[in-house]
Amino acid sequence: MGLTFTATTKSADIPEIEDGVYPADFDGCAQESHPDWAGKNKFGGMDDGERIRWDFTLFDQGDPVPVNVLYNLNFNTASKTVPGNIKILKALQSKAEYAAFEAGGDLDADTLQGRRCQVQIEHNDKGWPKIVAVLPAAKTAR
Repeated sequence: MGLTFTATTKSADIPEIEDGVYPADFDGCAQESHPDWAGKNKFGGMDDGERIRWDFTLFDQGDPVPVNVLYNLNFNTASKTVPGNIKILKALQSKAEYAAFEAGGDLDADTLQGRRCQVQIEHNDKGWPKIVAVLPAAKTAR
């Protein structure tokens, strides 16, 4: 059977989650095209509208909450302002794994699926939760 769609007359419910830092699992990422975002960027360069969508499931007292964040395709490890993609990779990898990537190694994003981390959540002006930071997993007490 194919994909089935059902019409609705209301928008999705906003997940009930407070601002804060939550344990999360990395679910994967995908490249998305947003041609309407293409054009001159704030630095005077050209933006092609391509983005990486990073998907996470965070865990609160209630049900798991899916959240994601979009970043451009910048993986410049030498940038003075650390790109969001690099911050996520640092949070998901060990220091040795990141060092190998930084030294010029390729990384298959699928190898990171299921890794635990933390996500810092704030809400946008419409009340939807958004990721403002991805952090390494909390160290467990011994």
